[in-house]
Amino acid sequence: MGLDIYLYKYADFENTRMKEKQYEKYSDSLWKGRPYANISNEEREEIKKKELEFKISLGIDNEASLYEKIESPSLIHPNHMFQVGYFRSSYNDGGINRILETICKKSLSDVFQNLNDEMYYVKPNWENALRVVDDLITKLSNHMKEINVTISAIDMPATTSEKLPTSTSEALVLYIEEFLREKLPFDGAYSNSVGLFSLKSSQRVKAFIPGIKYNRPCIFIVHEAEGLHWYIEALEIVKETIEYVLAQPDREKYYLHWSG
Repeated sequence: MGLDIYLYKYADFENTRMKEKQYEKYSDSLWKGRPYANISNEEREEIKKKELEFKISLGIDNEASLYEKIESPSLIHPNHMFQVGYFRSSYNDGGINRILETICKKSLSDVFQNLNDEMYYVKPNWENALRVVDDLITKLSNHMKEINVTISAIDMPATTSEKLPTSTSEALVLYIEEFLREKLPFDGAYSNSVGLFSLKSSQRVKAFIPGIKYNRPCIFIVHEAEGLHWYIEALEIVKETIEYVLAQPDREKYYLHWSG
């Protein structure tokens, strides 16, 4: 689960969205809010046929004529998960938005002026986006050089776990169970209902700070940040994408799809 952001170039955004809304309204009227499982196969096929016919009548059946999806490997970091035209932030503490919010008090939403992630279609102010992402790159780079810590939070108690230890030996058993897992998620650095783990690489803990998160008691764990360079590279690819759009003669046709 996470936030996915895609870059699209539209031939005519306003006209396309107007027709898509007409289609969505027509499609909803066919399905009438009924659960998919309660509709027979025959009726489903009939509805899909009518949907396609209506799409054709609106001239939106050929997506390639309406918009182009921009997505290609970065020229500066070709092996990175981020690409020119595609960014992602997972919802856990390792997501780039969580890291940026913790360290810089801003996120990708601030870069592209989609505050609170409320809009699905975003037309950024690309010049302003470039200024903001440059500032984030500088702040994150300085943080990595000077302080190099990040924060994780563990709920207290972990009510989603059925294995709350009541002694040091029980806690050790839980740790060993995680340590002996055949396949470790996220390369051994992860959190779950049992706790926060860094099993393949050492992360030195600097502090345990009691606090409140989502109106529940928790422990904030301050630990050395590993891999902050990955997030800096991600921001550099975001910058590369912005510069790509700014270099286009028809930059006003470029929109972001914000999918969470």
